[in-house]
This record gives sequence, structure tokens and C-alpha cells, in this order.
Amino acid sequence: LINTNIAAPYTIQSMANVQRAFGRTIAAEIGYIRTDGNDFPLQRQFTQAFDRETGLRPNPVLGAPGGYYVDSSQTMVYNGLQTSLRRRFSDRYSWDINYTLGKSESTQGGDLSVYYITSFNAMQDFWNPERDYGPSTNDIRHRFNASFIYELPGVRGGQGVLNGLLGGWQISGIVQARSGGALVVTQPSGIGNSRPDVAPNVDLVVADWKDSCVASGCNYLNTAGFVRVPVSPVTNATLRPGTYMPEMVRGPGDFNLHTTLAKGFALGAATRLQVRAEVFNLLNWKNYNNPQTNMNNADFGRITGAGRARVFQFGAR
Repeated sequence: LINTNIAAPYTIQSMANVQRAFGRTIAAEIGYIRTDGNDFPLQRQFTQAFDRETGLRPNPVLGAPGGYYVDSSQTMVYNGLQTSLRRRFSDRYSWDINYTLGKSESTQGGDLSVYYITSFNAMQDFWNPERDYGPSTNDIRHRFNASFIYELPGVRGGQGVLNGLLGGWQISGIVQARSGGALVVTQPSGIGNSRPDVAPNVDLVVADWKDSCVASGCNYLNTAGFVRVPVSPVTNATLRPGTYMPEMVRGPGDFNLHTTLAKGFALGAATRLQVRAEVFNLLNWKNYNNPQTNMNNADFGRITGAGRARVFQFGAR
């Protein structure tokens, strides 16, 4: 069911930045950016539109078996501090460093997708969607990226077979680091998207959680910090929305260093061959997955997986 007065979504973007050059090769930049999104589609499931205790619906037809109400009442706002320091390629090397401190909040993830492919939905209350205003999809507080290129000098003045084999190799790399995303902890019940309460004065993440890691996983969430909301014996639905909000806990961050060693060889006047050796996750850093956030799962609160280990790749073209 779509509201006949639904409006087209739009954004307003504001920004200001300052740039400064240092000599002929180095430049720095710092800037602020804000994006306001208005009239984004908000999608409410009719399966949530009932009295939690009795199961009665305002309209018995709606919500059986499903359906959505869609209007344009969702809003989104993003604020970001963006910084960069870069050196242009000179004397056989260059580098670029970027850091972003950002925060994005919205009513329902800030997603413009239609209801059946939307990637984020933490709405607990059909009648009060603004109660769950919080982190948008892929809201990451800290992002750091750096890249570099270094070209090895020639051998013996850049002439001869030895230089052809050993000179002119190019080493490049990318460093990526980011903080974790917001976690939606759920207490599955007779109503969709239900979440638990939070115990007062209890840390929701295990202190020094990496020390708890064994072969089967790591204890990340402090399960004692999450309290089940009472449910109705009639509907099995939580009697009210839980107090846990997604911004209360974030998952583990990521760190990666990828490198490439490459060189081009002349094979005649008009033909060149490039050979490359690439290493992804050079340091073999363990990037942990998010923990299990379903309270009904036996592994609730535990991390049971990680990202891929170091990978080597070789190629020529």
C-alpha cells in the first residue's frame, strides 16, 4: 500500500574545504561535508500492525499474510570531516593519505531501495518509526586509506640486460583501516525486528575479547548485558519495543595491506609485456567477522569466522 502523496526523494549537500600546498609536490586538504536526505521512502510491515498482547489488528485484512505501507517520511543526515595529505609522483615515488571521520543517521537505514530489497530494517514499532532513528546502512565512524608507489632505479645507468631484468620495477601498496559497523541485536518473537532490553551499568562488549578466542570462536558480546523483553502468551510478541539501539554496540574493525610488484618488458618496437605479483592482506592480519546477534542462536554473542587470509596472485599481460 503506497501513500498517494508520496514525494520524490532529494538531498541537499553542503561542503567547505581548505587546501594548502607545501613546496612543489605536497598538498594537504581538510574539509567538512554534510548531506541531508528528505522524503526518502519509509516502509512499514503490516505484519507489525497489531496489538502485541491480544493480536487484534485495526484492519483484519492488512497483514494477512503480509504487505507494506510505504510513504516518504524517512530522513537521513550525514556529517563528515575529510582530510588528505598527498605527494605527487616525483623522484620515482608518490603517496596519498586520507582519513574520514563520519556519522550517518536515518529513520530506516537511509536506503532508497524498494521494500523487498532494502538492506537495513531495524524498525520495532509500526506506529512510531522515529523511535528507531539511528545509524544508516554502512555507517562507519572512522576510515583510513593510504597508497604509495615507488619505482626502483635503473641498474648501470639504465642500460644492458641486467637493467632490463632488475631495473624499473614498481612497488605499490594500499593500506585500508576502518572501525566497525553498528550491530542490530535481535530477540526473535511473534513480531518482526524485536530487540532486547539493555541491562543497566553493564558493558555490552567483553573486555579484551580477543583473549577469549579459541579454535571455535571468540566471545565478543557480553550476553549478560542483554535482557529479554517479556512476550505475550497469546501472540508470542514482545510486549513493547526493547531498549537496545543499534548505535550501542559496533562490530570489530578491519585492517588490510595490499601490495603489488610490477614491471614492463619491451618485446620489440611495438609490444610490451607486463608481469605482476600481487599480495592481498600482506601481513596476514585476522579481520574478524561480526558476532552472532540473534539471541536465540546457540552462538549468540560469539564471533565464529574471519575474513580471508593472505592471498598471492601472479599475472602477465
